[in-house]
Amino acid sequence: MGFQIFNFEDNSNVSVVSRKGMFKVIQYDKDLSCTADDAQIKFYMSQMNVKKRQLMITLNNESVNIQPGAMQWYVGDVHQSTGLKGIGDTIKKFFNAQVTGESTIKPQYEGTGVIVTEPSYKHYIIEDLDDWNGAMCVEDGLY
Repeated sequence: MGFQIFNFEDNSNVSVVSRKGMFKVIQYDKDLSCTADDAQIKFYMSQMNVKKRQLMITLNNESVNIQPGAMQWYVGDVHQSTGLKGIGDTIKKFFNAQVTGESTIKPQYEGTGVIVTEPSYKHYIIEDLDDWNGAMCVEDGLY
């Protein structure tokens, strides 16, 4: 790769709490990005061990789809596309999205580089579906 990232993974305030394949979950052990308005809330969140996390995806001539609006930044030779392969595929995905409630267009990133998602207080589960016979069901409200 023709780039270096400084003060992200090598930051004493950050730890990698999970990794599998191209995915890493980065956790902010101490949230230093608070304003005076939300300092009290963040203090109590830290006392309850609630920590901000980000998903870091390292692509090596690979592709990945992520949720629309989830990407915060990327670096490297990474290209974005809609993942749609023509009018037939678009219509099929549109009707599937109507049934499932998901977005019709799911951004696809491909190439060589690093993608980092928006910070979140949500939990990330990194699993390979091949380890689960190709399918897994997780209830969104479970965590």
